[in-house]
Amino acid sequence: MNTKMKIEPYQACYLVQDIDANIHCDLSTILYGIGGNKENEILLSLHLLSVWIESNFSNEAEYLEQTTCDFLTDVYYKINKEIGYIIFRL
Repeated sequence: MNTKMKIEPYQACYLVQDIDANIHCDLSTILYGIGGNKENEILLSLHLLSVWIESNFSNEAEYLEQTTCDFLTDVYYKINKEIGYIIFRL
């Protein structure tokens, strides 16, 4: 048992509800692999999203559909933060 471990509440979390099912599927496939996520929620760090946007959705994100990239860019700029997490919920 690690006695030095700390668990603290973390406030920077954003919930995006009722997203389009196609965007959810596209994002889930990139993050979890095909059929890898059976949940209605997807967790994405703002840091990773920032990296994707700065690289113009290259690397693993290059397989995202353009509508998903546009949606993620819009969400990123509406949140206007680089630290925290986004929960995408169907």
